[in-house]
Amino acid sequence: MYRKVFLLIWTIFIVFGCSFLHKQKVSIKEQQSTNPVLLSNRIHCISASSEDVWIATDQGVNRYTDNKWFEYTIEDGLADNNVNAVAVDGDFVWFGTSSGLSRYNKVKQNWKTFTRDQGIASNIISALAVDGNYLWVGTPQGLSRYNKSLDVWALHTKEDGGIYSN
Repeated sequence: MYRKVFLLIWTIFIVFGCSFLHKQKVSIKEQQSTNPVLLSNRIHCISASSEDVWIATDQGVNRYTDNKWFEYTIEDGLADNNVNAVAVDGDFVWFGTSSGLSRYNKVKQNWKTFTRDQGIASNIISALAVDGNYLWVGTPQGLSRYNKSLDVWALHTKEDGGIYSN
């Protein structure tokens, strides 16, 4: 008697359970194939906050927020599509590109770009770090530090042996 009940339950699971799993698998596959999410497979950097995930690629930036994907490129305000570094800083997101540093204001949804003309050691940005009131910027020509309150850049290179302000 127990054997017949077990076989009946097993048969129901196989017939209906596999059908349910198959439908789930198909819907996920359809979502992935109809909704590409990344600008490029060449991922250079990822930074996250409690609200967003930012993915820097060689073709721009992807943002994942509220189960939606967004793209940002030079057409939106990036200094360059080749984004090497990204750092989240409250309402701002910093992007180190091959043509300068871009800052995105999430609240105002606007962009500002900093280049060597404003005091960065090089327009090629390879690393970013937020440290309270400072943004540290790594480049092939040395280290730059931006004081966000004073809007002042300081540089540090091997040759100078110290940090100096512009």
